[in-house]
Amino acid sequence: MKAMICAVLAVTLLAGCNINDRRLFDGVPFAPKVRKVDRALDEITISVKGASRSIEGAQQAAVFGAVDYCVNLYGSSDIEWQIGPDTPVDQLNLQNDTLVFRGRCPDGR
Repeated sequence: MKAMICAVLAVTLLAGCNINDRRLFDGVPFAPKVRKVDRALDEITISVKGASRSIEGAQQAAVFGAVDYCVNLYGSSDIEWQIGPDTPVDQLNLQNDTLVFRGRCPDGR
């Protein structure tokens, strides 16, 4: 898990050097979408379209989106994953070429 977060942070730093100002994950541009689950701010799903271009890149993008959301809302990068970076590839939630992760930001309660 720590390696995945480090990889995402490294990619993020390198993405900042991109002339087009797009984030690249495993060399592929992805735009993760983070959504609340049932109005609960701490329960989230993260979807990444075009996952077949790079499953690893899509996973990195999903982690990036979740970490960004949790840090901005709760000040912590800790995430309790139901479906996340440690989920085996053959068990990932892929729907119509979209990778979907699900997790919870600990809210400090």
